[in-house]
Parts: sequence; C-alpha cells; structure tokens
Amino acid sequence: TSPCYSDVAIRTATLRIAPRAITVFSGDNSAAPYTYTGAEQSVTGAAVSAATPLAIGDSLYPEGNAFVPGLTNANTDACDRAVSLSGVTLRNAAGTEVNSNYAITYQPGRIVIRKAASATTAAARTEPYMGVAYALPAPTLTDAQGNAISGVTYAYSLTPLAAEDEAWIPVTDFPTREDVKRAAGGGVLGDVIYVRITHPNYATQTTTSTLTITPAPITVTADTDD
Repeated sequence: TSPCYSDVAIRTATLRIAPRAITVFSGDNSAAPYTYTGAEQSVTGAAVSAATPLAIGDSLYPEGNAFVPGLTNANTDACDRAVSLSGVTLRNAAGTEVNSNYAITYQPGRIVIRKAASATTAAARTEPYMGVAYALPAPTLTDAQGNAISGVTYAYSLTPLAAEDEAWIPVTDFPTREDVKRAAGGGVLGDVIYVRITHPNYATQTTTSTLTITPAPITVTADTDD
C-alpha cells in the first residue's frame, strides 16, 4: 500500500527448492579381491560421490544403510556378487533426517572373496583278499597349514579329467572292490580312480585313489597216502 495511490495490489511469491541430486555408491573390491579367511569381510556400505556432495552440515548416517536382501556389503564365504543399497539415512547437523531434500541415485558395488589355497595327495589302500568288499580310499583336502578340511564334496572318474569337466560322477560312498586285480602276466595290480575334491571356500583339487587287494596266502599239502 501507499498513501499516494488509491489502488492496492496483492501479489504472491512462491519459493521452490528443488531436491539436491546426489549419487550414493557401495564399495567394489573386484580389482583387489579378498581371500577366504573364515572371518567376515566387507566393502564400503555407502558413500556419497565427490561429484555430488551433500549440502554443508548434512552427513550420511551409516547405521541407516539398508540393502537388497542377499546383497549386503559383507560376506564370510567365498563369493563374487553385487552389493546393492535399497536405502540410506541422511541427517543434518542437528541430527534430523533430511532425506526428503535429496534425490538419491544408488550405484551398486561388488564384493569378491576368492577361495583359499588347498592341497591334497593321492590316497592308497592295501588289503588282503578276504572275500569281502573294500572301499577305495577317500583323499583328504587340506588348507595352507596342512589341516584337514571338512565339508568337502567328491566326484570320481575312471579316466583323467580337468577339474571343470562336467563328466565327473558325484559320489557319497566310494566304489568298492572285492577281488584281486591282476595284470596279463599275473602280477597284482591296484584299482585306480581319479578323484575331484571341491569345497565352497577352498580351491578344487584332483588326485587319484588306489585300492590294492593282495592274494590270500594258502598252503596246499600233497596227499601222501599210497
């Protein structure tokens, strides 16, 4: 209003504050994979891209990170999978949540944990012929310290195969043999199978399993009766 004018004009003003666009990303260790240790390992859960910083005074609240089920930033077993956020919490200096002030784009990460080293040796068993069946011996998978690893899975073949070959035959109980095996010249031979040992957290190994059944000793006495 003004004392010099008779007309009064009323206008409204509108202030619109657009949400601030930011990119929040998860860590990716693909370039430098971890190795299985038996302990949980993780990559960064959430971080704001330096190219799209938060407003002054605002910060990312780590405890507010939420992930797509099964795609968190931490893992214990060997894996190679995505890390995917489903939500984060942003707070101002007073501790108030300010997510509504941001348009958030989530950039997935990746966590890679390689299998740990392992070793094995050929397994061999020798038994005398007794008219009963003997199982071929199961080789042992060991870790880098020489400790036996439990939870392994076996497969076998009658011919040598590459570890990744699909022709391996899964086995729970190893094949059995009962009779002495002989060469064409009469010599005793061992029964040999090829074995693959796998474990979700240790490197796959292939080796052999041998079972040798030796002839049972007998004594033949000639009849001396006339």
